[in-house]
Amino acid sequence: MAQIFSNEGLTVILNQVITATPTTYSNLYVGLFTSGSGSTVPANTATLSAFGGSFAEQNGSGYSRQVVSFGAPASATTSVLSTTLSAQATSGVYIVTLTSTTGLVVGMNIVIGTESTKVITGLPGGNQVVLSSAIVSTQSNGATVTAGDAVNGEKTLGAQVTFSATGPWTASTGYFITTVGSGTSGKTLYFSNFADGSTPALAANDTLKVTPTWLMSN
Repeated sequence: MAQIFSNEGLTVILNQVITATPTTYSNLYVGLFTSGSGSTVPANTATLSAFGGSFAEQNGSGYSRQVVSFGAPASATTSVLSTTLSAQATSGVYIVTLTSTTGLVVGMNIVIGTESTKVITGLPGGNQVVLSSAIVSTQSNGATVTAGDAVNGEKTLGAQVTFSATGPWTASTGYFITTVGSGTSGKTLYFSNFADGSTPALAANDTLKVTPTWLMSN
């Protein structure tokens, strides 16, 4: 997947430290964008009135941007947890059980035994972890597991938001953070694909849950 801070978003962030009276926003909002491959995002010049290229905001029946709250900045590190599988993970499964999940959050990278790097897309409890793609080869009980953020730096984690469709939607290929709940008068701050690289196309009464996270690397 890809992610990007837009030019106008970086301007907003930098103005917080170089101006005498920086602009603040009482709320931020999450929206969905369409087109692309699920591993591409709009250009850094994208604005609400012009996402650029073929990208556009979702406009399916029942769609609206969702207000989101972010937690305080926290350190991001590629080495959050080193643990083991507490049960065999069979080829084809998406959910594995670890000895510990302390410190893990949705969106972190995880390596299970000899598997390639995957992304954590759910933490349902009981030391279980939902993976962005299925295990390719069976991994034994006790196999080494390492997990952490994609890069080192600082991050903020948003509260999960829910989008609900009242009719069929075209596929959403990612989400964005903006300063306004509707219209094009605000600023875009950030664009990202979904952590699992999916491109969900909702039908009537379907819901899509998004946990927005952004990370600035150092």
